[in-house]
Amino acid sequence: MSVWTAAAFRRDKQNAVAGRRRIPESDLLLLAALGGMPGALIARRLYRHKTRKQPFTLG
Repeated sequence: MSVWTAAAFRRDKQNAVAGRRRIPESDLLLLAALGGMPGALIARRLYRHKTRKQPFTLG
């Protein structure tokens, strides 16, 4: 689950940089809650994604 979550964060970051449609934050949070928290934490640092957004961090 962590690998799947990290891949979703990576895809969302790529979409953000390219100006394409993003993955909803609620979906990213759900993946993390379903067991992907380690992957989410690693991906946030590795891809520098969602690191400034305080509400997302609290979620």
